[in-house]
Amino acid sequence: MERPTDAFKETHNLVVAAEDTYVGGLVSNLQVAELIGFMATNREAAYCKVVEVIAETTAPLLLMDQLLSAIPSKREAPQEAEEEAMNTTMKLESDLTTTTQVVEEKRQQNQSNPSHRTRRQWSRFGGQRREDRA
Repeated sequence: MERPTDAFKETHNLVVAAEDTYVGGLVSNLQVAELIGFMATNREAAYCKVVEVIAETTAPLLLMDQLLSAIPSKREAPQEAEEEAMNTTMKLESDLTTTTQVVEEKRQQNQSNPSHRTRRQWSRFGGQRREDRA
């Protein structure tokens, strides 16, 4: 058997199966890393799934999402947690948009009228503050 290299994926396509399906097989580290990266970014498709991966020359080229959809999950995905996470994400995105707009408005105000900026400095002697117009 040859040792798979990064070029292995050009001639061999992934086959994903449920656990304890295959006894042996080859797959390159790059193909495994790509599958793990996909599973990390698409948590719904990979939720509680245990998979075995091999690469074969006769396997059809399929999208990672299609490969994972054929494997059953060990648990049902909690719907309430997903909805709560989506609501929290939407609220945070809204807050971020509002904050970004406020910061941009302040930046534009400061650029359009620089004479109103003041600089506060502490006096070297006595710790008193003085204000200078910039």
